[in-house]
Amino acid sequence: MGDYGDGTQYQHSFPNAAVVIKKGKDAGDKFLPADELFNKYNIKLISWEPSPPIKNTFK
Repeated sequence: MGDYGDGTQYQHSFPNAAVVIKKGKDAGDKFLPADELFNKYNIKLISWEPSPPIKNTFK
């Protein structure tokens, strides 16, 4: 998880973000600074720590 398939891994730069774009066997990434994330998309990253998955119960 987190690799590009060629042995390299994504290095995060919180609170900035990166988008991984995959086209067939090729992959690339795009850097998004925190201010652009907020001004353009109204997204503010507040934590990089993962949380436990949500468990749904269907009856």
